[in-house]
Amino acid sequence: MFKIFPIAMTLVCVTLFADVFSPSSKKKEKCSTDFHQGDEALPTCIPEGYSPSAITKLKRDDAASDVFFDFSFLYYYASLDGLSLANNRVALPGGTTVSPPAYGQVISQSFGYSPAFKVGLGAVFEEWEVSGQYIWIRQTQNMHKNAPPLEVGAESGSVSVWDAENWFYPPLLLGKFYGNRISSEWQLGMDIGDLTASSPYYQGRKSIILPFFGLRTAWIRNSLDIHMPLPLLTGNPLGVSKNQSHAWLLGPRFGGEFHCLLGAGTRIQGTIAAAALYTAFTLVEHYEYVTNYSPAIREKFPSTISTLTPELELSLGTGWGMYLGGEAYHLDVSANYDFLVFWNQNVMRQLLDAAFSSTGSSSGNLYLQGLNIMAKVDF
Repeated sequence: MFKIFPIAMTLVCVTLFADVFSPSSKKKEKCSTDFHQGDEALPTCIPEGYSPSAITKLKRDDAASDVFFDFSFLYYYASLDGLSLANNRVALPGGTTVSPPAYGQVISQSFGYSPAFKVGLGAVFEEWEVSGQYIWIRQTQNMHKNAPPLEVGAESGSVSVWDAENWFYPPLLLGKFYGNRISSEWQLGMDIGDLTASSPYYQGRKSIILPFFGLRTAWIRNSLDIHMPLPLLTGNPLGVSKNQSHAWLLGPRFGGEFHCLLGAGTRIQGTIAAAALYTAFTLVEHYEYVTNYSPAIREKFPSTISTLTPELELSLGTGWGMYLGGEAYHLDVSANYDFLVFWNQNVMRQLLDAAFSSTGSSSGNLYLQGLNIMAKVDF
């Protein structure tokens, strides 16, 4: 018995020292914490509860940050509240009296789609993505409309006309701003800059949430020109109304993006964001004249109008991405339908209501909606 005990102790010691000095114990498995979006399984060495990266990460030999560039083609429909132009009226013989027809019409400025673009540049720092973006939007929409034909039974010698007194100062021509044809041109210019920081994370194996916050600035220019022949006045003169506003905006912006991963690099994605923007209208002006008649009239707000306006964005679409060059690059493409609204941007209408009728009507909103096709490259 006493001979067996030293032998057993020797075997135990040899086993312990062999495990300590074995090559496998000296060289532990190197575990990569990189986990690409949509991978089917976690690396086996990642402990349970570890939250893998949901951001696009490249394999690099150096410690430099990943950089990305994106370009978006936008095809946006823009519209502005408060751009009703004229009502249909019937001018009785002699042109001294007008009355509404039994079935009158109201015409508003026409709107449409126009191309625009967005460019962005950013970098990835650990789990944070920081980027800057610039959006360029220009719109020019024209409309020409003749007065509708007279109704059956209208008094002989009557004329169907447009009444555009809400864009002309009535006392200028004793209220006779009645034309048989109206033409208008609305122009919109927008330059938007964003500085954004985000830190994407997984909420489940097949969904990613990307909360973000940052700063938004914008410059918005609106103008509306109206031309209308006035056949009820001697010489058939032309009435012209020119209206414009310039504003700059600045404030915090925050929101979130959601990805539902479908596999093979594809996804469904949606975005919601809001901003609270300090808005300064530096120019709000109305200018009108009638050829061969009295002097022109000019109205403007005497100083900058400052206010706080909200802005809301919604987007829904799909995307696809893949790694290239041994995961040294990443390409991503997406297609979304965007909706944006900037509150209280039609101060041109507010100026005229205050000047002509002494009313303080609220400003109309500016709306944007349309297709957003983006390509993004990480390198």
